[in-house]
Amino acid sequence: MGKALGPRTNFRVVIEPRRLGNFGSISVSDSFFYRGPLADERIAQEYDDRCREIAEQVRRHVDNVSHTSVEFDQEPVCQHCGSTWTESSDDYNGGCCAADEDAQLAREALTTQHPEGGDGQ
Repeated sequence: MGKALGPRTNFRVVIEPRRLGNFGSISVSDSFFYRGPLADERIAQEYDDRCREIAEQVRRHVDNVSHTSVEFDQEPVCQHCGSTWTESSDDYNGGCCAADEDAQLAREALTTQHPEGGDGQ
């Protein structure tokens, strides 16, 4: 015999929130609500709040619920420019921007000055 399907396990119900800009008959982009450097953060917070409210409502109104949680994906990015993180290092993203490259050069200079990792005293 060959490959077969095993037993079904890890059952769960996934509930997705309605988009921020979905008003039923009218729909706009989520970016319509917030502008500026913190827009992505504010949109993410709106979704987090909406999901937590849904989870609370489910716990209150639905029988046979053992646990609810809010889960999300969060990809690593460069803290300086926001580029997708492509390297295995936690400190250096391969020089994706000038600030990333400058920070790496500064780390290398410290390592050269203090090869044992001490503070030089």
